[in-house]
Amino acid sequence: MIAASVFVLITQNPHQYLVVLFMSIFREGQETIIDPLFPYANAAPPMVDFMIHLVIVALEIWAFIIVYRKTKKES
Repeated sequence: MIAASVFVLITQNPHQYLVVLFMSIFREGQETIIDPLFPYANAAPPMVDFMIHLVIVALEIWAFIIVYRKTKKES
């Protein structure tokens, strides 16, 4: 995922950035479910950790929608 992100930063292609954002949303969505199951591995209590992940996923989805709309206008 790091290599894909660096590649997208170099190429500056918004279509490829959508793929990176989708991968990030998927990864963070998995962490939203998995991290609260193991509370001793996290610094925050499970409910706080869950809420933080929900905020992060919401921001990533918002970014995805914005980039998608901009790429659709360009096409």
